Amino acid sequence: MKTIVRLILASAGILALVSCSLVFHKKPAPLNLTFPLLEDSRLEIDGEISDGLRTDGARVYAATKKGWVYAVDANSKKIAWKFAAKAPVVSFPSVGSGRIVLADKENRLTCLSAEGKSLWEKKLAEAITSEVVQNADKLFFTIADASLIALDAASGNEDWRFTAGEAIQTGPVFWNHQILIGTAGGKIRFLTAFGQLGSTFEIGGSFAGPLFVDANKLYFTLDNGTFICLALASKRILWKIRTGSLTALPVTDDERIYFATSNRTLFGLNKENGNLDWWRILTARTSFKPAIVGEQIAASLSSSTLVVYRKENGEPVGIFNADDAHKSEPVYIGGYLWIGTFNPETSKGAIVVLKSQPPKAAAVPKKEGPKK
Repeated sequence: MKTIVRLILASAGILALVSCSLVFHKKPAPLNLTFPLLEDSRLEIDGEISDGLRTDGARVYAATKKGWVYAVDANSKKIAWKFAAKAPVVSFPSVGSGRIVLADKENRLTCLSAEGKSLWEKKLAEAITSEVVQNADKLFFTIADASLIALDAASGNEDWRFTAGEAIQTGPVFWNHQILIGTAGGKIRFLTAFGQLGSTFEIGGSFAGPLFVDANKLYFTLDNGTFICLALASKRILWKIRTGSLTALPVTDDERIYFATSNRTLFGLNKENGNLDWWRILTARTSFKPAIVGEQIAASLSSSTLVVYRKENGEPVGIFNADDAHKSEPVYIGGYLWIGTFNPETSKGAIVVLKSQPPKAAAVPKKEGPKK
């Protein structure tokens, strides 16, 4: 009898574990957008947004060409703080490790705390020629004399600089404790964490657009419109395809890489072999990276149009037309899509928060009374 009871209890325990496993490992349903999109919130800001929006997941940040920096709480959708820079900000805020770093028109870097307080400033003699990128405890950017500079993020002090001896055509990217830059003549320079040249890989031609690292692969385009996938460990070209030049950073999922090109085309390529899964001609160019939203891909065009397609096959999902021209990529946080716009007639920008059309309530059948 005791043996039977033990067997029953053991079986029940196994069933409980299996059911728990099924519950905890079940993939959540994708949070796709449903159309028409509705405007949930609109925050007016002073000036045109510089390059786009950035987020740390809790807040959305924007800088303007009039020198204002805004931090918006992602939950309340209200401005948490704003900061007046000493000159117009020339690119989006660099966000990371509790710091927001700005580059302004006077070649000044300003580091802010998470609460918008100035921590340090650094004025450079040379023009800043790339975005400022935060990686670990360092800030990286290029300057006009073809040098890559690394600063200590906490103090702003210069750690090192690498002078390439020829034009640096891309901003820095990072892989396996190395810093990669693209220079004239299609050279990819691999630098150590201390700014020393490790190796150089020559691809030929000139770079058109940014470098992009995904896992152990590097993606980029040349000025002849060739899109290339390079295995970083072996420094071997895995595949290439003629697409046109990148106009912004790509985004990836497990299967594909998605990006827009100078010939007004949005591509979905298979990451393993470079096969063209789908492509869509856009009604206008875009200089903003697309955004993945569940099983969809959204892109802000340089007009006032936002387009959404299915990731799997590029089928159109819907279109949203803003009141003003787009000045940022779409940013998806917590079920809402954030975009930045600008009205040149009023010189006012806006951070606009969009939400999906709520699903229609199912019709409730009327209860019939008792038959007489």
